Amino acid sequence: MDNKRNDSVLFKHPLLETFVFYSIFRAIYGAIILIITWTFATNSNLPSYFSVLFLIFSMIFSRYIFKKIKTKKNNE
Repeated sequence: MDNKRNDSVLFKHPLLETFVFYSIFRAIYGAIILIITWTFATNSNLPSYFSVLFLIFSMIFSRYIFKKIKTKKNNE
């Protein structure tokens, strides 16, 4: 019984919540970005360096999105 109580306190820790949320966000966002990049690389007439530029842009953009989500979550 005490173990369940300790687990619920642990799962409500802000650092763990942020880590889990960030992991889920990166998994979903990363999968979408890989599909889009693969599509650009294999099915388009774009130059080959376009995929690399897209990945760099997506890395910066994902940081921006996560910061916006995180500040919105902290304001609630």
